[in-house]
Order: sequence, then structure tokens, then C-alpha cells
Amino acid sequence: MRRVGISFTLFLIILAGFFAFSILNSPGGYIATGAGGWTQVSWNYGGNAIVVLFDPVDPSIVYGGADVNGPFKSTDGGATWNTTGLTFVVSQGRSIHRLLIHPTSPSIIFAATSVGIYKSSDNAASWAIVRSGEHWDMEFKPSDPTVLYASTISRIVKSSDTGNTWSILTTGLPP
Repeated sequence: MRRVGISFTLFLIILAGFFAFSILNSPGGYIATGAGGWTQVSWNYGGNAIVVLFDPVDPSIVYGGADVNGPFKSTDGGATWNTTGLTFVVSQGRSIHRLLIHPTSPSIIFAATSVGIYKSSDNAASWAIVRSGEHWDMEFKPSDPTVLYASTISRIVKSSDTGNTWSILTTGLPP
């Protein structure tokens, strides 16, 4: 399993990972609600769900990414999914490794992908690539969300302007 998204406001859990193809071979994830059961959901776009996160202001909005396509957006707590302004298709072989929502400006979303870091400033309606190359993870600096850190397979990069420009960190890292 890759990611777990939890909304404490809606008491909703969404699991994303390499698991459970339905009878129709439409991969997705599972949603758990207060009833104590699990329901399999699918976005019917192919690929296995590996990233999921909730909007910090409106927990009925959920974003998800897959190993070969995405990102996707749900406006009903994960029951149904739609494509966003950034759409990878299975034949491209691209993947979403990490999604990140700005903690105080949730219209700003980042996607670390197999081809670069993408940024959306309009709730995922449109995206621009802000750094090329495969990136595996990223995080905001907890005390200052204008600062982001991201990782490639061999480097750590930093942005001090909410992801508009990036520099490679060369000092202060372990050997």
C-alpha cells in the first residue's frame, strides 16, 4: 500500500496502493466510512491508485494519482473520480509519485511525477511543469509553506518561492 488519506472532518479513510482489481479489472482503492465496512471504488482510467490526499479546507475534495496516469479529482469524498487539467494516459507510461496541497492556499497543488514537478494554482484545472526530471517525493517546510523540498533519485532540491524556481541542495546534507 502506498498512501492513506484520512479526513477527520468527514470520518472518511481512503486507501491507495497496489491491490484488488475488481471483476471488471478497474483498479482503484477502498473507502471506509463510519459504518465499519469498506467499499471498493474505481476511477476507470487504468492504473493502480498510489497517492491520495484530502483538501485541508473542504474534505469532500480528494485528489488521487496512479502508477500510470492521473491525477484525478473527486468532489464527493472519493465515491466518483474525474480527470484534471493534467492527464497522463497509460500509453505514456508516466506516473504520479506524490501529490501535495498547499496548507493555507488549497487551490495550489503540486504533483511529483516521473517526468517532473507540476504546479496548479487553480484547484487542478490547469498545470504547468516547474521542474523537469523524475521526482519521487516532496514536502512543505512546516513553518513556512513558501518553501518546498523535493527529491530525485540522487538529489534534494529546494524552492523558496512556492515552487516557481528550484535549486539543488549541495550543503548541509549527510555524506
